[in-house]
Amino acid sequence: MLLAFLSLVVLAYLLPFTVLSRVQRFSGSFLFWSAFAVLAILLLLRMMRSWHE
Repeated sequence: MLLAFLSLVVLAYLLPFTVLSRVQRFSGSFLFWSAFAVLAILLLLRMMRSWHE
């Protein structure tokens, strides 16, 4: 699970400067960051579910 989150973070650095650098419309960037936020939140919730005191 941690590897999936780390790969998501790496994609957050790479995709905007490579693939999305030629996208001129704001909607492309907005869609990427919205999907990234939802995936990051879901992964973090799944990882925190196994934490116990």
